[in-house]
Amino acid sequence: MSIGTGRMHGVKIVCAAALCGMSAGALLGLGGCASQRMTAAEAAAVPLGGWDELPNASKAGNVTFGGQPSEQAIRQFGADGGTKVIDLRTHEGRDTAGFDEQAAVATEGMVYVHVPMSSSTFSAGDVDRFADALGDADGPVLVHCGSSNRAGGMWAAYLAREMGWDVEAAMEAGRAAGMSSESVEAAARRVIGE
Repeated sequence: MSIGTGRMHGVKIVCAAALCGMSAGALLGLGGCASQRMTAAEAAAVPLGGWDELPNASKAGNVTFGGQPSEQAIRQFGADGGTKVIDLRTHEGRDTAGFDEQAAVATEGMVYVHVPMSSSTFSAGDVDRFADALGDADGPVLVHCGSSNRAGGMWAAYLAREMGWDVEAAMEAGRAAGMSSESVEAAARRVIGE
């Protein structure tokens, strides 16, 4: 019997997948209010059109993934009701944005959280900080790195470690959210096993 447990927005979710013949991932709702349930199709990140200023944009529930957003994308996300931006770029990567992202996020009334990670430094502690940031969000969240590769890797590790997803299902969801390199996938698998 497969049992999945996880936190979501401060609420513990317990799912006995074998009772329903579904994967734990298909039963757990992601994003938005904890009382809302999402179908398996909704839980997987789907590509977003119309976000020219956010490379490789995709969305799962209230979580939008992408590469480095432009200042215009930050404004659009805030205007669309965004409440938090989680930046996974390294300290060095932040210097390449061409604008002060933290200030732009604050100007839009959103919260900025920096969880710097690379495939070589990715750790369970990073997933914990990500889970905390996602868990106390009170609305839509934007998660990004430079290309959405690390955003997808973080999503995969979060789903497996925090939400109790099967590793392969989490990897598939991570790929849908932008994970594209072997090094990030290997790092996510390593972190899931920690």
